[in-house]
Amino acid sequence: MPTQRRIGAVSLRLAMGLAFLCSLAAPRPAGATTLRRMDLPDLVAHSQRVVHARAVSNRVYWDPTHSQIYTDTVFETIGEAKGSGPKKLTITQLGGRIDPLEMLVDGTPTFRAGEEVVLFAEPRPGGNHMIVGLSQGVMRVSTDPTTGERVAIGEVPEAVSFVGGRPVRSAAKLDDLMDEVRQLAGGGAANRPARGKPATDPVRPGGVKP
Repeated sequence: MPTQRRIGAVSLRLAMGLAFLCSLAAPRPAGATTLRRMDLPDLVAHSQRVVHARAVSNRVYWDPTHSQIYTDTVFETIGEAKGSGPKKLTITQLGGRIDPLEMLVDGTPTFRAGEEVVLFAEPRPGGNHMIVGLSQGVMRVSTDPTTGERVAIGEVPEAVSFVGGRPVRSAAKLDDLMDEVRQLAGGGAANRPARGKPATDPVRPGGVKP
């Protein structure tokens, strides 16, 4: 059984070499991630770019102090709903696995190469981007096997507390969602309310650890 140590809302797991943890920062009292609930207008307002994109690759690495693990996920944009930029978009997140250590941050999404998502992103120092609201800023794209329509499904992360009430997992037709984001970004009211609709698509969203 892997040993787990939690630093705040960051979980460190070791399958072997427990003594290695002694070189890390001293642990603080355990606590869960707390996020402010963000609905679609909030996510759009705080995002520089909102894109429909496909994950291409993951790169996991240590920071310069060798005390924290980060994961860069490269996405290829398929469509833009807000903002513009290079075809390739790199998202940097705290956490990842470098054997035998795995660092987990509650509420942080993970991605597998080839999956499609809608991302709400803002820039971070160094030229890469970060996701607005952690998992709230990701909607997994899948095909409804009954209708053949493309749908975007929101995530409600486990082990996360929310200020303002726990959000409802929602789904919308991909084209409708992108149209609504464009209208919100332009300051207009959306014609079709994509937010707040209960998810009915049978495909379960959820990332796969890199």
